[in-house]
Parts: sequence; structure tokens; C-alpha cells
Amino acid sequence: MDPAIKTHYKQILEAGLSKEKKTGADYRLTLIHLLALMHKHKAPEKLCTLLQTLAEISRLLYLGENQRTNKEILRLYNTTWLHFELIKELIPTPKHITKRKLYGIYLHALTVHAPAQFHIMSLKSCNAEHEERLFGQAKDIATATSNRKPENIVPNILLRVQAKQKTKDMYTTLQTAYSKISKEAKGIRQHISQNTAIKHDFIHSRISSWQGHLQRISTYLEQGETWWTNNGTSYEFFDGDEATVRDISFPLVSENHFRENGLRNIQQKSETLWQKIIKAEISLPTPHLRLYDEQGSFTGIKEYQNIVTAEMETEVEDNEGTNSTDIPLDQEGENPLQETTTVLVTNTIETMQEESRQEENPLNLKLGC
Repeated sequence: MDPAIKTHYKQILEAGLSKEKKTGADYRLTLIHLLALMHKHKAPEKLCTLLQTLAEISRLLYLGENQRTNKEILRLYNTTWLHFELIKELIPTPKHITKRKLYGIYLHALTVHAPAQFHIMSLKSCNAEHEERLFGQAKDIATATSNRKPENIVPNILLRVQAKQKTKDMYTTLQTAYSKISKEAKGIRQHISQNTAIKHDFIHSRISSWQGHLQRISTYLEQGETWWTNNGTSYEFFDGDEATVRDISFPLVSENHFRENGLRNIQQKSETLWQKIIKAEISLPTPHLRLYDEQGSFTGIKEYQNIVTAEMETEVEDNEGTNSTDIPLDQEGENPLQETTTVLVTNTIETMQEESRQEENPLNLKLGC
């Protein structure tokens, strides 16, 4: 990497993250500045995509309820899956932190639970970022205005926090941060706003994970090629900014609300609809599916697109006559592909947790190299 460019990256990181108290807004703004520099200097495609998916996820997590649409729900499902797969490929052995910490509860919640929760409510409505700011404000008030006597600290904090709330000073600060992020993000939006297009070659090496992902978005696949198309080299989903609403009557958002549905209901609906899609032989955005009987035993391969590579044909031959997939079956013979991608992610995390007990290495992600 050019030393001048490397210095510029370091300056962006130091400027955005050098504060003692860093907020979510600080990280989001720093990410946007990094992406702008990476596009300017034409960093490697996969590395750009890794950070682009992270920026897009952060945008979706802060959408209001009136912006929660069918298209945005599909967008979050696709983006989180792609982000997780890129992390596994680009950071197979993290440094500075352990695999357990990198692939732990936070990434699991982001890639597995967030899209399902977005089905029933705006994720902005259930985050506690604003409330958590109170701890930092309380510390500043106690340090700057109290006489350091224990009996006076709490009453002083409560009085001044209530005063800030009545003057709306706390909310103004938050809105100012969001406004700045929105303004800066317009500069990179052109690189992120396109439809999600996942190349066939990228899917070939992770077909089990892809099949689990398709099961989670089965609601969008029931109508055939309504929300997606095969453009020859990739599967393109109509979830970008310019994508038109392809089915006005599509009832996903209106039918799912947190007062009437829970995450378990969403999962059950996806599983039921997935079996219906397979039986009806509806076209799917995948080269082939692995089929299983009711006992979870592998029964064969169902091809959907004529793009199977030599490597995939070898993989099919190796799996014929066995009761296993890329994800091992449990002792009772249950098929993990009958569940949501939660199983896929959980198995990956458990494997990495076991390895992390034996060695811990530092994280050294070199941007633009």
C-alpha cells in the first residue's frame, strides 16, 4: 500500500475514534469516511463490500417504523448474510481479539436475530442507545458540578439530567449527530444503493449456508421470480434504492406486527412455506438444493439452474448415500436445514469458540491492501 494512503487511513481512524467516550454515531461516521477513501483509491472489491455491507446494515438498523418496508426487510436479510460470509472469508483467523469475541453474541444477534426482528418492528424502536447516553452524561455532571460528597451526587445528577431533558438539549445533540451522518453518507450512497447481486461462484463454496438463507426469505420466493432474477453470472434481488415495488399487494409488513406475531411465529411460517415451495417446484435462486426426508436423511440433489461447476458435481457425488451435509447432523438425525440460519451461525460460532480456547491471536485488518 502507498505509505501516503496508509497514513490517510490512520488519520481517519484517529480522528474518529480517539475520543475517550465513543458513541455509535462516532463509529458510523468513521466507517463512512473510510469507505469514501477506499472507493477513491479503488481498494479490493471484497474488502470494500465487507465495509459497504456494514454501512448498509447500520442504515437499516436506524430506520423508523414508517420506513420499514418489504424491500428494506429483504435488504437486511441479504446484507447480513453477505456480511457474515465475507467476514469468514477475509478474517479466518483474527488477531488482537479471539474468534470467540469476533464471532460471538454481537455478530450472532446482528446476522440472525436482527432481520427476523425487523419483520415485526423497527429496530430503532428497541435500541437503547439514547438511554445509555445517560451514563456518560451522569459521569460528566458528577465530575464537573458536584462537591464530591456521596450524599449530594445522586440528587445533583437527577436534577441536572431532568433540566437537560426539559430544554431538549439531549435530543438536539442526538439529532445533530444523525444529521451529520446522513449528510456524509450521501457521498458513498451511489456505491451502496444498487440491488443486492450475489455471484454464482460466491455461492458455490457455501451452498449449505445459502440454502439456509433462502429458507429464511421464503416469503419472498413463494411468487417465483418476483423479487429476484438470474442475470447469468449472479442472482440479483430487487432491494436497492431504485428497485420498484414489484407487488403492491405483498402483505409481509402489514401482516407481521409485534403485538400479533413473535420471532417464533416468523420462523415457523418460513419453515412451512419453504416446504411448500419445494413441493410446488417453484423456481429458486440457487443452482441446486439438498433434499431430505422426514427423518432428516439425505435423499438427493434437485437442480434449479444449469450452472453447476465441476467442483459442485464432485461435492454431490461425495454426499450421495450419506446422512451429512456441510453441517453435521445431530445424533437424532434431525436436519439442520429444516431450521433457520440460526443453526448455521451457531454451529460456526461453537467451532470457533473451541479453537479459540487453544490459541488467541491479534486482529490486523489492513484496509485497501
